[in-house]
Amino acid sequence: MKSLRHTLPLLLSAVLGTGCASYNEQVDAAVEIYATGDFAEAAERLTSHEFADQRNGRRDGILLRLEAAKALLDAGRYEDSSAMFDRAANLMLEFDYAADISVSEEITALAGAQASRAYRGTRYDAIQLEVYETLNYMARNDLGEALVHTRKAFARQAAAVAANAAEISSRAKRARRDGIDCDRVLKDPGYSKARAGFQSLVNPAYADFVNPCASLLSALLLREDGDAANALVDLRKVARMVPGNSYLSQLLAEFEAANEPAQNRVYILLESGLAPVRLEERLTLISYRQGISRFAIPTLVPVPNQVQGLCIESPLAGNSFQSEHLASIESMVATDFAAALPGIVLRTLAALVAKEVVTHQLESKRDKNLGFLVANVWKAVTSQADLRTWRTMGAEYQLAVLPAPEDGRLDLFLVDRHGGRHLPLEILLPRARTTLIYVRSPSLTALGAHIMPIGPSQPRTASRPSP
Repeated sequence: MKSLRHTLPLLLSAVLGTGCASYNEQVDAAVEIYATGDFAEAAERLTSHEFADQRNGRRDGILLRLEAAKALLDAGRYEDSSAMFDRAANLMLEFDYAADISVSEEITALAGAQASRAYRGTRYDAIQLEVYETLNYMARNDLGEALVHTRKAFARQAAAVAANAAEISSRAKRARRDGIDCDRVLKDPGYSKARAGFQSLVNPAYADFVNPCASLLSALLLREDGDAANALVDLRKVARMVPGNSYLSQLLAEFEAANEPAQNRVYILLESGLAPVRLEERLTLISYRQGISRFAIPTLVPVPNQVQGLCIESPLAGNSFQSEHLASIESMVATDFAAALPGIVLRTLAALVAKEVVTHQLESKRDKNLGFLVANVWKAVTSQADLRTWRTMGAEYQLAVLPAPEDGRLDLFLVDRHGGRHLPLEILLPRARTTLIYVRSPSLTALGAHIMPIGPSQPRTASRPSP
């Protein structure tokens, strides 16, 4: 029994560690509050002492900081949001400079579940972080720093393309090293089933990790900064990705003709819905030593988005505008996830092989029955997939561009898929040549707006006359 006595503490540690509440379970309540539109309360929850250990830890630190930072942005606490995003970016940077997988982390992941690994941030997390930071600085009218973050978003896009190519080229080598027929696994019907749930979201237009929202914000900031040539380059990128958006077509014609708008202009950026979540899919594999084994991988599932768009009305002018599709955040997430999934499967199988080796060692002649029991309980409990993902991101961006009304008044309405209107919101615009209104609506019961003048502005104080 000596070998089993020495091995048992490690297995029990793995089992007990896996039994703790998962990241997803612990933030569910905060995300539910966020989805109702109570961004301030969600921000308080996510920045509370309850989550301090996770925010400050390496395993879940990046995700907790991203969730908290996004809630703070939507609550209008822009400086706090930037500080939290900085903390997330700094931890990402630490992982970038560290070894790909530390020895201790690898041992822990092999003994326990895949979620015991440190969450290092997806490629898309890093890009979207910079988009939100751009909005944070635009809200504070720090346009120079906002422009810096659009450049960082482009740099992260280029890094993501390079990292993806490196991952693909190294995948076969690692599979051969671990004795895994990766091609056979990726052609397995179970793997195809796991992909089927999100395959329709995967869009080749986002294969290079380009985010149309980042390019649009960059174009607006560059034009305000007097760099018309590069503003045109960025706007062309967006227009090529979204050829059906009439607002972009009009803007592109204006930018190419070097025309200034006839009057002050308002850009309305709607971020609606919630990003896809990860669920577990179980696959069956004929294993190397123990016959048939079951293992789990994550699959991506979209969260139904009931928000069709945004209706914008100018009561004084009698004009009405409807937002149009700009970018699918869920497609960006899905395309990134589809590229990463083979690597996730490979790591999962490597852990399975390692567990089977230990299982074989435990099943010695002296303690065969107990060893078999302990090993199989351990394998079953630690086979959960890693379901952590950034939950407070939206599902879609939409855009509307319109002239600023003389009285500065706009009425916003959420529109559902049947044309119904919800949550009317009155907006009072500042006196500015260009204004961005960033609207966040995770559901039909939630609507928040952030008014961001681009350049010099003056507040309006006049109130609308009573009817």
